[in-house]
Amino acid sequence: MPSDVNVVIPTKSNVDGLMNVLRDVLADSSVADICVVVDGDDANRLVPALPVAVHRIVVPLGSGIQHMWNRGMRAVGKNSHIAFLNDDVRLDPGCLSSLARSLDDDPTIGLICPNYADPPLLENRDVFDTCRSRYDGTGGMAGFAMMLHRDLVPSWTFDENLRWWYGDDDIVRWVTRTSKRRAVISSSARCHHLDSVTINNDPPSDFGRLIENDRAYFDAKWNGTGL
Repeated sequence: MPSDVNVVIPTKSNVDGLMNVLRDVLADSSVADICVVVDGDDANRLVPALPVAVHRIVVPLGSGIQHMWNRGMRAVGKNSHIAFLNDDVRLDPGCLSSLARSLDDDPTIGLICPNYADPPLLENRDVFDTCRSRYDGTGGMAGFAMMLHRDLVPSWTFDENLRWWYGDDDIVRWVTRTSKRRAVISSSARCHHLDSVTINNDPPSDFGRLIENDRAYFDAKWNGTGL
């Protein structure tokens, strides 16, 4: 059996998507603790009752996804592999178990995500960036469905100077450059990324400016332009 996996899922307004990915997660035998982190009281009123096995945390509206991920990590603990999932993803059966088994079997891998390409990858692929909407087999780490090795979990905290985007790029850089581990797309685990209901219909306030601020901060942090 693979090691246990804890799961963190931020959500805002995609209730149907949240309940679908929760069903996928709850059906996976490797999953231990699950935390759903809800963006604001209005969003919380939309989310129905969750299974008793699922933690529910509500953060102030607009806190940012990095803050939501950190709150979820604290809720599930830092003793197991952690999967970070968006509410607009679906997982094939055994997806998380397969990712956990890959981390268990190869200690050089620090961060892994399922195969999301069309057509699917035939072998694992090392990556150094993120998907960035490339689904043709050339994309990088899936920030919408990635798993961090338990060895690295205690040392990692998402940078809350980033609000909405580039947190997945940040963790890829940290794993590959700072921790000297590999970031890998698995060919044996499969997920499907759907259209983002939240970004299309209910984005954070002043989203464009926030994204530009995130881009500038990330470039300064990792590309040598100074903070």
